[in-house]
Amino acid sequence: MSDDAKQRIGAGLYERKWERFAVNRQGMLMTVGFDLMAPKTRTCKLIDISLGGASFIVNTTIGLPLHYYLSIVGVTSRIGCAEVYRNDNRIGVQFIKEIDEEL
Repeated sequence: MSDDAKQRIGAGLYERKWERFAVNRQGMLMTVGFDLMAPKTRTCKLIDISLGGASFIVNTTIGLPLHYYLSIVGVTSRIGCAEVYRNDNRIGVQFIKEIDEEL
């Protein structure tokens, strides 16, 4: 991508602010539709995580919106996510709010 294109889109999207840690944990993605009916969930496998984002693999991206909550097995918190990229079944997200280091 050219420097000009990065400036138009926002160079911040292409720079990493946080150290990433490789993990091998199961997770769940929870989405709530516009109808506010019961949330829908699907499993994911976490690949890596940082204070500001993560990447993971899902079985399918069909019907998955661009914003959802991530729950990590063994952790009680739900983390709001906004997608940064989809590459087949691998997804990268930025967290809506930076997570605590203790998490």
